[in-house]
Amino acid sequence: NAAGAGAYQTLDTTGIAPKADLFDVKVLNDKGFGQLSDVLAGIDWVLYYAKTYNIRVMNLSLAADSTESHWTDPLAIAVRSATAAGITVVVAGGNFGQTTSGAERYGTISSPGHDPSVITVGSAHTKGTAVRNDDTINLFSSRGPTRGSYVDATGVRRVDNLLKPDLVAP
Repeated sequence: NAAGAGAYQTLDTTGIAPKADLFDVKVLNDKGFGQLSDVLAGIDWVLYYAKTYNIRVMNLSLAADSTESHWTDPLAIAVRSATAAGITVVVAGGNFGQTTSGAERYGTISSPGHDPSVITVGSAHTKGTAVRNDDTINLFSSRGPTRGSYVDATGVRRVDNLLKPDLVAP
């Protein structure tokens, strides 16, 4: 737990921010499904109360499969508003990293992780060891580059093609 205070235990499990206040803004049901409107309302709640509660970081452990550019995608626009308000936004890269037959898929970073203003996190597989040289990316973890696109005023399709995720973690 990032905000845990475990110094009193035999093995100190104090988190990185032991005095932090955590706000759980639940936007998905118990099975992890929900509506885009609920997620947008949750982001709006954070923006509305950011100054009141000194909210400086927002984590979105969710991802939506999207072919839209980060310029037009509603989730990307919402998280960009949060970063513009001074909130650090950390989001999941997504779970679209492999085909149904098990092959790796590239260009699968999900929304809102495809927005350049957020920190997008992929999933690393440590293989249960402490050394790094055997680490890999979990097969389910979405991979870049971003492939959202839009059609410009001259009718040309423009692909975002951003390098994401920004980091991976176990």
